[in-house]
Amino acid sequence: MSGEPQHVDVLTRASGLPAAKVSAALAMLELKGYVRQVAAMEYVRAR
Repeated sequence: MSGEPQHVDVLTRASGLPAAKVSAALAMLELKGYVRQVAAMEYVRAR
Protein backbone atom coordinates (compact mmCIF):
# COMPACT_ATOMS: atom_id res chain seq x y z
CA MET A 1 0.00 0.00 0.00
CA SER A 2 1.25 3.45 -0.87
CA GLY A 3 0.53 7.02 0.07
CA GLU A 4 -1.80 7.26 -2.94
CA PRO A 5 -5.46 6.26 -2.41
CA GLN A 6 -6.14 2.70 -3.53
CA HIS A 7 -9.61 1.27 -4.05
CA VAL A 8 -10.37 -1.95 -2.20
CA ASP A 9 -10.98 -3.72 -5.54
CA VAL A 10 -7.44 -2.88 -6.67
CA LEU A 11 -6.03 -4.19 -3.39
CA THR A 12 -8.11 -7.36 -3.70
CA ARG A 13 -6.86 -8.04 -7.24
CA ALA A 14 -3.25 -7.30 -6.29
CA SER A 15 -3.34 -9.57 -3.24
CA GLY A 16 -5.21 -12.46 -4.82
CA LEU A 17 -7.21 -12.82 -1.60
CA PRO A 18 -11.00 -12.91 -1.31
CA ALA A 19 -12.62 -9.49 -0.91
CA ALA A 20 -13.93 -10.40 2.55
CA LYS A 21 -10.40 -11.11 3.81
CA VAL A 22 -9.04 -7.88 2.34
CA SER A 23 -11.87 -5.87 3.89
CA ALA A 24 -11.34 -7.51 7.27
CA ALA A 25 -7.59 -6.87 7.12
CA LEU A 26 -8.14 -3.23 6.15
CA ALA A 27 -10.56 -2.78 9.05
CA MET A 28 -7.99 -4.15 11.50
CA LEU A 29 -5.20 -2.03 9.99
CA GLU A 30 -7.43 1.03 10.26
CA LEU A 31 -8.17 0.33 13.93
CA LYS A 32 -4.44 -0.02 14.59
CA GLY A 33 -3.71 3.24 12.79
CA TYR A 34 -1.73 1.78 9.86
CA VAL A 35 -4.17 2.81 7.11
CA ARG A 36 -6.82 5.49 6.70
CA GLN A 37 -9.98 5.41 4.64
CA VAL A 38 -9.97 8.61 2.58
CA ALA A 39 -13.00 8.06 0.36
CA ALA A 40 -15.61 5.43 -0.27
CA MET A 41 -13.63 2.18 -0.21
CA GLU A 42 -10.29 3.93 -0.83
CA TYR A 43 -7.39 3.55 1.59
CA VAL A 44 -3.94 5.05 2.10
CA ARG A 45 -1.03 4.14 4.35
CA ALA A 46 -1.20 6.25 7.52
CA ARG A 47 2.38 5.87 8.74
